This record gives sequence, structure tokens and C-alpha cells, in this order.
Amino acid sequence: MKIFFRLFFFSCKRAVKKPFILLLLLLLPLGTGAFRQAEHQDDGKISIALFTGENEFNNAVAETLMKGENAFYFYTAESEESLREDVAAGRAECGYIFPEDFKERLEAEDYRRSVRLAVSPATVTAELSSEVVFAGIFEVYGRLLLEEYARTGAAFEELRILSEEDEVWRELEPLYNGYLSDGSTFSFEYETVNGGILKENAIMAVFPARGIGAVLIFVMGLAAAVVAGEDEKRGLFAAVGTGRRRQLQLAEISAFVFLGILSAGISLMVSGGQRGIFTEVTLLAAYGCMTVIFSFALLAVLKNPLAVAGTIPFFILGSLAACPVFADLSVFVPVLGIIRYLFLPWYYLMF
Repeated sequence: MKIFFRLFFFSCKRAVKKPFILLLLLLLPLGTGAFRQAEHQDDGKISIALFTGENEFNNAVAETLMKGENAFYFYTAESEESLREDVAAGRAECGYIFPEDFKERLEAEDYRRSVRLAVSPATVTAELSSEVVFAGIFEVYGRLLLEEYARTGAAFEELRILSEEDEVWRELEPLYNGYLSDGSTFSFEYETVNGGILKENAIMAVFPARGIGAVLIFVMGLAAAVVAGEDEKRGLFAAVGTGRRRQLQLAEISAFVFLGILSAGISLMVSGGQRGIFTEVTLLAAYGCMTVIFSFALLAVLKNPLAVAGTIPFFILGSLAACPVFADLSVFVPVLGIIRYLFLPWYYLMF
């Protein structure tokens, strides 16, 4: 075992002295760190301007939209002019101008064309943001309608007589808040072109650091198999027997895989996507052993390092397409759910 660890150490030094291998190992942690930094600086939301004036109802709608969890960042403009300037300058994707008598128009059912939209010709999200704005208006106005009905509606007349003033509304308000946000009032069922129904949480998104790290470790194992095969062809192991030769090739492959694990592990720490140190170390170690065994077996079967090198593009593209490196595409292409079992990254990403 002494010669195994000695070659393992020298193989690590040999790998990091190769500019391409070193760049490959550093690229993932550095890229993850840059992505993480950009994520903190920019939440990726689309800015939408609102002008609500001094109207209390309009301001309630604006506050609801600004607190909402969606893909848009809503903010209030000081005036119509500043809103239009923001849209024209690209600081806002579009802007909504509420009339002072908006609530009165809703009550009179004369609300058509009441909210004006300022939009630039280049925008593609005005229709999407309009749906969110309408939902915000419904949330505020619906609450007012229900509160008024709780105080004057015939359905609650007996309860109002037997209870304290506003007791009916105090009972209804938590129910309104609950049904508004728990998905039971409105729900969607997505169906693919082939007729398959996508269930809730069917699309499994994976943070890129984990998926790319899994592919990197796999590629490092395959590249190490190529190097070990070339060393054998050059006669580097000619002085040792077959058993010792296989042991030394395993040391070379293990060294490359170990460096890949270090790179992937650091990237997970930078990204904040680790699932506990013990769990992550165990999974990475198990996956690394699988990669070493697979790469060594592939070299033993193909024997020619050039043939092993020829399989690397296939395994890279196959892993990216079939495994949930960025997203689980098997939801849309069911056959990928079968093909992915041929690629090692799947067995790491499934946990």
C-alpha cells in the first residue's frame, strides 16, 4: 500500500501541474462564487413601476403587490412623469397608473380602461405583469367586499344579532386570508403535449454546483483512465507485475477523482448547497469510489486509452441531458428517465 499512496500523491501533483486540469478544477469553485455574489447583488426580478397617488385604496393595492412573492419587483413612482421616464429609460419594464377614483369605479362597475399602462415597445412581460396586478387588486377589493357583506349581508343577519359588532368579520377574515394563499381557491393542472399530467413538484430543479460537480468528478475519472492507459503503453509499469500494475493505475485514477471531489466539495460550500458535512462527505466518497471503479473497468474493457478518450464526449453530453444537472428533463422527455441509469452522476444526484 505504500507505493499506492506514493503514486497517489505524485499523481495529484502531476494533475495540478497540467494547466488545463488545474483550470478545470478551479473553474467550478470560482464560477460558483461569482454566481453566488451576483445572486446577492441582483435578485433577477423585473422592475414594475406603480403610480397610486394619495388614494388609500390604491396604496393598499401597491403595498400588496410590493409584498407579494413573484417574479416582479414593484415600486411606487412619485408622479406620472417619473413613471414614464423610468419606463422610457429602461429602469422599469412597464408602469401602471391608477386613477384617484379607482375604488369608486369598481363599485360602480365602470372600471374598463381605468388603470393605464405605460409600456415600451421592447417589453415582453406587460401581459404577465398585468395578471399579477389584477390579482393584487382582487385581493384588496375582495377583502373589502367580504367585510362589507359580513356587516350587511342577509346570510349573516342572525349571527350579527347574537354576536358582538364586527364579530362575523373577525371570524371570516382569517378564513379569507387562508383560502387566498393556500392554493385551494385557484389551482392549475399542467398537461404535456402527449397528454401526461405534471404533478406538483414534478420538475426537480438542482442547483448547478451539485450537478456540475457530479459531472466534473465523472470526467476526472475518465480522464485519469486515459492517462493511466497511456502510462501503461509507454511502459511506465513494465517493471512490475500485472497485479501491481492494476494497483498503480487505480492510484492514478483515485488521485484525479480525489481532486474532482475537492473541487466539487468546495463549490458546494461556497454555494451553500451542502446537506451537512458528514452526509456530503459520505455521498462524495461513495460517488468517488463508484467513479474510480467505473473508469478502471472501462479502461480494462476497452484497453486502448484513445477509445476511452472517445467516450468522454458521450458521457458528458449524456450526463448533462439525462441527469438532473440543471433540471429533470425526463418530465418532458420520458425516455430520459430510462437512459439516465447509464450515467454515474444520476446515482449521486438522486440522493
